[in-house]
Amino acid sequence: MPMFEEQTPPNLPTGPAPEDIFEKVEPAPSPAPPAGGAPSPKGRGEGEGTPAEVKQPLIASRKTILIGGIVLGILVVAGIAVAVLRFARRSAAPPAPPQAEVSQPVPPEIPTLPEATTAPTEETIVEEVPPAPPADSDNDGLSDEDETSRGTDPQNPDSDNDGLLDGEEVNTYQTDPLDADTDGDNFLDGQEVRNGYNPKGEGKLFTVPAGQ
Repeated sequence: MPMFEEQTPPNLPTGPAPEDIFEKVEPAPSPAPPAGGAPSPKGRGEGEGTPAEVKQPLIASRKTILIGGIVLGILVVAGIAVAVLRFARRSAAPPAPPQAEVSQPVPPEIPTLPEATTAPTEETIVEEVPPAPPADSDNDGLSDEDETSRGTDPQNPDSDNDGLLDGEEVNTYQTDPLDADTDGDNFLDGQEVRNGYNPKGEGKLFTVPAGQ
């Protein structure tokens, strides 16, 4: 008994045969054999197999490159011309007018007071002259005006003739220049003073003025 029995395929469904999709496609034309009977690239002899495909020269590509180079050259020349025109316009343009300088505001000047000078003026140079002393015609120590008011003689230094000047009696001993004996003790005022006595009353003088 054989190990494997021959199996019959199952019954397939019958029907119309499937349509061939390549039936209507035309086969590609075979390239013409190279001129001069050149051998095929596979090294076969003449008449063996299909002839080798020959590539056409790239004439269209060369024309495209040539046109592109011409266009590129035109663009470069146009760019250079535009740059030259712009430079010429800038060179021919008139220079810009100088801008007016903006003047800064000047602060107002503050008046300064003149410095005080210590230089003497005419008023300070002139010294004040002290007033002249009152007139004393008889040089007795009493002015003429004072003697006139007291009733003494401005021309006589000892109006009562008691030995004392009218100025001494008024300013020093306070006696009466018109009474020769002021205390009435029968001694002249000048005599009492020379002896150290008080011409106005009793007692003696403590000191006798020099020159008496």
